[in-house]
Amino acid sequence: TPEDYGVVAMAMITVGILQVFSDMGIDLSLVRHPDPKREHYDTAWTFQLLLGCFVALLILLSAPLAGDYFNDRRIEEVMHLLAVSPVIYGLRNIGIVDFRRELNFRKEFSFNIINKLVSVPVTIGFAIVLRNYYALVFGLIASALAEMLISYYMHGYRPRFSLVAFAELRSFSFWIFVRNVAIYLRSKTDQIVVGRVAGGGGLGVYYIAVELARSFTSEIAHPIGRALLPGYARIQNDQSRVRSAYVKVLGGLSFFMLPLVCGLASISDVLIPSLLGDQWEDSSQYFSVLVFAFGASALTTAAAPMMVAMDKVMQTAIIRVVQVVLLSLVLFPLAHFSSIE
Repeated sequence: TPEDYGVVAMAMITVGILQVFSDMGIDLSLVRHPDPKREHYDTAWTFQLLLGCFVALLILLSAPLAGDYFNDRRIEEVMHLLAVSPVIYGLRNIGIVDFRRELNFRKEFSFNIINKLVSVPVTIGFAIVLRNYYALVFGLIASALAEMLISYYMHGYRPRFSLVAFAELRSFSFWIFVRNVAIYLRSKTDQIVVGRVAGGGGLGVYYIAVELARSFTSEIAHPIGRALLPGYARIQNDQSRVRSAYVKVLGGLSFFMLPLVCGLASISDVLIPSLLGDQWEDSSQYFSVLVFAFGASALTTAAAPMMVAMDKVMQTAIIRVVQVVLLSLVLFPLAHFSSIE
């Protein structure tokens, strides 16, 4: 129900903000590094695990505050369970970044699809048995566990505790961290406001509209972005090739994205109830607008990996911070005298 999704969405807003602290771009540092050695991989894995443990502690400590903010004690229970996820993700095999470094997208695809083939049926099974929001919680934990185990099955690297190369990876990772925090806040500030104003049911309806609108566009743009970073990294010293590649990618994305979002917006009244049932009909009004926003955002896929590859991460981070500031200046004042719309 919308209420179930709303409860988990409110918990995930807080969990997600804290999990950003464990995503400092260590994997991107390895992808971009011209010749990473064993000590780089060991350092990246150790740092990743330490951050995961730290974030788990933050989630446990912040659970009561999140419950107070959203006026719902169920959020505390959900967050206590989800605190295990960042530790599991921290244990993932850092060796799988080689799939991207070596442009081996067959293995990259296999890794992602096997994880889905495991986690999706498990989540559906929980939903059939439990029929409440705990199914979503256990599904998220199962997905993290499946991803961790599959990473060791698919890559032979076996980690050791080490921080020898920390100084070398740190400077690049700091601005990646700032960028990731800003990206997350930009994507969740609206839900923070809606959850406070409309409660679990209202946020559930809005959340599904957001996730569907994002999925239809990001499932095209996100894989392209993952492929572009190592590609840009290989030609970063040839500006004419980088420029040519950027223009081609932007043109290709626009060619697909414009008709896609126009088509989806025009059939939103039929699409949402057909996919999810009549109880989600209210999501259609939000979806028809949000799909344009996410379609426009998807076009930045052409630029973001290029900025990272060319060591312009600081500029990217500043752009994202400005976006968050502008969004907050609009949303928070409106929340005092406006509905979700």
